[in-house]
Amino acid sequence: MTKSNTPANLPFTLLGDFESRMSNQNRSDIVTDYYRTTFNHRQFSAGLDLLTQTHSMSGLDNAGLIITGTSGVGKTRLVNTYIKNTYKQACYQPTDVLTPLPVLMFKVPGRPTIPRMIESLLINCEHLVPNARRSSSSEKRLHQLITQQGVEMIVFDEFQHLLPQNASRLVANATMNFIKTLVSDYKLAFCLTGLPELSQTLNGFDEMRERLTCGELSLNAFNLDTVDELKDFNSFINAILKKIESSGINCTSLYKPHMDREHLLLRLLVATQGNARRISTLFSRAIKPLKTGDALTNKALAQTYEENAYLNKGSLFNPLSAEKKTLEEKIAEAKITQQSKQETQRGKK
Repeated sequence: MTKSNTPANLPFTLLGDFESRMSNQNRSDIVTDYYRTTFNHRQFSAGLDLLTQTHSMSGLDNAGLIITGTSGVGKTRLVNTYIKNTYKQACYQPTDVLTPLPVLMFKVPGRPTIPRMIESLLINCEHLVPNARRSSSSEKRLHQLITQQGVEMIVFDEFQHLLPQNASRLVANATMNFIKTLVSDYKLAFCLTGLPELSQTLNGFDEMRERLTCGELSLNAFNLDTVDELKDFNSFINAILKKIESSGINCTSLYKPHMDREHLLLRLLVATQGNARRISTLFSRAIKPLKTGDALTNKALAQTYEENAYLNKGSLFNPLSAEKKTLEEKIAEAKITQQSKQETQRGKK
């Protein structure tokens, strides 16, 4: 369930990648190694499979995929992992005459226009001549990049930036047509990633929707609603604890003998809302002061939660230290509130 993210020899910078900031001497090797590890799970594996299938359709028409999810569920980590795995393959290694660029990823600008889209892509691939501002020059460079370096798939991240509040209908029309023409002319596979509202950007763009033949994946936060989801969350947490224990830190005291495993999972789920980034933050901050031979305790997790504003959002309730009865009451209240919201939304429809 874990995979070490040893740095791939990439010819460009990945969005949100941690490797470029690994040289901090004030950070322990334990924390650095933790961050370099990808913790796989069912949805993550499904995403890697879909990206593989989409990439394999390069050279054909209409090879598009959508990946959506709320902030922190692992969209960028998923795509980065796929890209790193791709560039490790023997067929994509640089030669004396060619540096292959099979998969590219770039962020759609906050105020998208065609020139800004092209420049953002070229800059991320380190392919833009400084001070080259003319659109025609950028378009020529993009053509050279795609044709001469074997581009097969492009990932358009933060695609929700094309929503009406970020881009006018005129700009969205032009940008959509540009992307449609780009992937069609060069027979590129492509992936659109972003927040759940991303799908709204495609309203009225039927020709674009018709090109998304490789499916849609919604990455969700973990929950314990079904047996399968409980198993998935348990496997994810177990992989994290095993990784931490491989650094010489004892984690068994977290749930033995005073707390059963399911109770620990429940506390972690409430504290992190099942969000992968929050889970990672909780454990990375908790192990930061520890060294080989130390133990990770519930007290350390609870203190980390209490001291981290990103995790607790100012709440005085601490799921990691609360009495079991109080925790269950809070969960029941949350379920009632959620059910009420859902009924209100159904009523509006």
